[in-house]
Amino acid sequence: MAWLKYIALLPALYQFVYATVQMIETIAEGTPGVEKKAMFMAALKEGWASFQSAFGFKAEFATFETLISLLVDFIVAILNATGVFKKSTTPA
Repeated sequence: MAWLKYIALLPALYQFVYATVQMIETIAEGTPGVEKKAMFMAALKEGWASFQSAFGFKAEFATFETLISLLVDFIVAILNATGVFKKSTTPA
């Protein structure tokens, strides 16, 4: 049951993803969501070793990639639904 050791990471992972999603939304305002998510995933993959040492665990990025991707989608959906993120329309 090696997966149990990763359960404790979920709150920290959620907080990290939440804060980073909001930061990328601010930095890349007006960029399509698919591109913002790709930026997030690329940045996290590059910094994965730092993230691991900050939280004291070892795991390949691929182990968490799907979970993180779903978590990003979940957080963005909530922030869209609650009006925190608003789509801007540029007049043609």
